[in-house]
Amino acid sequence: MGNGNDIVASVDIGTSKVAVLIAESEGGVMRVLGHGISDSEGVKRGSITNPNLVASAIQKAAKQAYSNCKVDIFNVNVNLSDPHLTITNREGHINVPGNNISSDDVMLAIKIASATPTPTNKQVLESIPNRFTIDQNQNMVVVERPVGLEAKVLGAQMHIVSVSNQSVSNVQKSIEQSGLGFNQIVLDSMSNSEVFVSQDEKDNGVCVIDIGAGVTNFSVFTNGGITYSGIVQIAGNDVTE
Repeated sequence: MGNGNDIVASVDIGTSKVAVLIAESEGGVMRVLGHGISDSEGVKRGSITNPNLVASAIQKAAKQAYSNCKVDIFNVNVNLSDPHLTITNREGHINVPGNNISSDDVMLAIKIASATPTPTNKQVLESIPNRFTIDQNQNMVVVERPVGLEAKVLGAQMHIVSVSNQSVSNVQKSIEQSGLGFNQIVLDSMSNSEVFVSQDEKDNGVCVIDIGAGVTNFSVFTNGGITYSGIVQIAGNDVTE
């Protein structure tokens, strides 16, 4: 059995350990089928320094995960911690033809807000809509789902995360050399927030902190969306020492 539409496999590459998780989606709920953990090698303060060693650790964890559930995995989601990440919050506005917002209008507003210069040594990893605004009696009103609403001007605010090309390349090499392929690379702090934070908490304002062995990841949410992400190279090993 391999990665079908309902099977999800993820790899977490950390400073002290590498974990592989295999789960199945049942009615929108993830059910864990198997997991494996191995000691991490080739990672220093969250950054991969030796893809060969990381690939070996991934293979060990994947083998253990397979032994738990006898489910073969091929493509995986994998995390990334990059101390050199850059955060940009940008807003773009468009005039709405016919004063009725369509899905194409939303996509255009997102495209305009996401258009930010990126240095040659970096690439955009995440581009997430924070919020949408519409004009109402010459005042901007924040809305969650603008499609179908009447407005003359639609605005989109984007949270854009850029990471170094080297960090992405090392993650890709580690996964490929382990014999796996990958679906997507996600930022650590983003994936953690999807699990631990409710929409009410995001609306009211919350900071999510993940203290690992080598780095600490954090994300800040206000007014329902993510407004800041960051990585600090101080973590559990420093506390222990």
